[in-house]
Amino acid sequence: MPCPPAGACASWRGVLGRWSCDNRGVSAVVLAVSFAALMAATALAVDVGSVFLSARRLQGLADLTAISAAQDLNGAANAQSQAQSAAQATVNANAWAVNDSNGQPITPSVSLGVYTPDPTQPAANRFTATATAPNAARVTLTMPVHLYFGGMILGRNTFNISRTATAASTQLVAFSIGTGLASVNGGVANALLSALTGSSVSLSVMNYNALLGAKVDLLTYLSALSTRLNLTAGTYNSLLSGQISTPTALSALGDALNAQGQTAAATAVNQLASASVSAPGVQLSALFDLGPYGNQDHGFSTGGAAVSLNAMSVVSALLTAAQGGRQLQLDLTAALPGVASATAFLAIGQRAANSPWMTITQSQSVIVRTAQTRLYIQVSVGSTVVNVLNGLLNPLGALLGGNSTTSVTGNGLVNLDAYVELASAQAKLSALTCSRDPTKQAVSLQVLPSLGTVAVAQVANPSTLNDFSTPVTLTPDLLLNLPPLLTASIYANISVGGGNAAWQTVNFNATDIANGAMKTVTTNDIAQATLASLLSNTSISVNPLGGGGITISTSVISPLLMPVIQPVGAALDGVINQLTALAGVQLGTATVWVDGVRCNGSALVG
Repeated sequence: MPCPPAGACASWRGVLGRWSCDNRGVSAVVLAVSFAALMAATALAVDVGSVFLSARRLQGLADLTAISAAQDLNGAANAQSQAQSAAQATVNANAWAVNDSNGQPITPSVSLGVYTPDPTQPAANRFTATATAPNAARVTLTMPVHLYFGGMILGRNTFNISRTATAASTQLVAFSIGTGLASVNGGVANALLSALTGSSVSLSVMNYNALLGAKVDLLTYLSALSTRLNLTAGTYNSLLSGQISTPTALSALGDALNAQGQTAAATAVNQLASASVSAPGVQLSALFDLGPYGNQDHGFSTGGAAVSLNAMSVVSALLTAAQGGRQLQLDLTAALPGVASATAFLAIGQRAANSPWMTITQSQSVIVRTAQTRLYIQVSVGSTVVNVLNGLLNPLGALLGGNSTTSVTGNGLVNLDAYVELASAQAKLSALTCSRDPTKQAVSLQVLPSLGTVAVAQVANPSTLNDFSTPVTLTPDLLLNLPPLLTASIYANISVGGGNAAWQTVNFNATDIANGAMKTVTTNDIAQATLASLLSNTSISVNPLGGGGITISTSVISPLLMPVIQPVGAALDGVINQLTALAGVQLGTATVWVDGVRCNGSALVG
């Protein structure tokens, strides 16, 4: 619109009209307004940044304070005052937060209660304030933050911020299931570890004894693994979720053992690490579940927080986990003196539901399982039995109406095949007694021994052993092959724990826990499950002179053939026990132990 004439300036509307049309000095006005806005934005950014930084620092302090407050609530009569003192001490230890902007100390507000780890409930609803048997602490910190420019707008120079954190007392148990190896046959162990690592392993019995006697702290091991992987940040769960090369996993174990002064065991582990360069990688989450520690990036390996594991068990778990679902072929001839050849086929399956080998848990629903295992051993007896057989042929030939003067020579006349199939053994936490007095701590586990089958028989197709979804077809084993005089077949098959297996309770007192005591649970029929006992109660089918099969009872055939096959069966018992034990499970048994109990620790839960 056009500007009003000069005479119109007498009215206020005219003045406004002319001012709105006068564009002289517009740049100065715009600059002044823009500068004021820029200064306001700068002031706001400074104050917002200050508040944001202080809030982050206060949240970190609240987390630490909550952990301290919940550190030791077990059985404390003065739990509230104890938690308040621990929280205040944590605040006071952080110099920047000792005094607020007005020179007043920050006083934490501590509320004790019960935390229930129920995943079906929102996190905010899992804590209930109560003074009765509390297991958690909720801490709120309030601090005024100085405002550099905001006072001109708010009329005051400070702005209060509050942060809250909740931590629960970690009444935790780490327990394992496997086998309590007391000694190792070096030949059998070297054969298995050579197959597992994909290279030649030649450790001495002294090396194995060092591994059996060594303990390694779990968190120390994981820290050594992080160092090996050059990881400087991230949680335990992120470390465990990655695929780790077997040499790296073993080398880190050697580092941890060295750090604890167990050099002999570390040397043995490092030899295995060097030999395992071609072994598949392993995902450690299949072995370790750290429970509430999983989302943390550090832990404490002292006092009640320490969790010790047997070094040999860790080695076995790492190598068998890397080979899960694969089939190994072992030459055991050297481990069985007096035989022409001995070949073992070992298949190690996945753990049921992929549950970890070792777990830290405060939930009684978690179950730890061993892996399924199938073992098939083919044995041909060597020339040491030829003289015995020749001494038996005359009475055997006379008994069957054959040629009593026939003699035999050579190796491999007697064949004995053994098959063992093991289901998962299982263990779960039944009860945990925590006390301020460590001598009163106790753990109860419920254990279900491994079910299984043991047979003297031939596997029709050994290549199918690693397919655990398909039953193995067993046929009579050709025990003695002496054409044209006779052939003899043998077959025996029993199930272990079929109708008698049930959950059994195993109790550990404070002394058991401190000493790492291993306790074994067996099925009621384990005594009849050995190969030697099978052979003593087995009928043998004999075909004399190339035809007319007859069955001879044990009382007739035992004096003739049992002196030959029973020594082999006894030796095979030892080999089977060693191989299955090294693979982490034994027929009809489950060995369990408590790796650690933590009653005076805490972890953030919200």
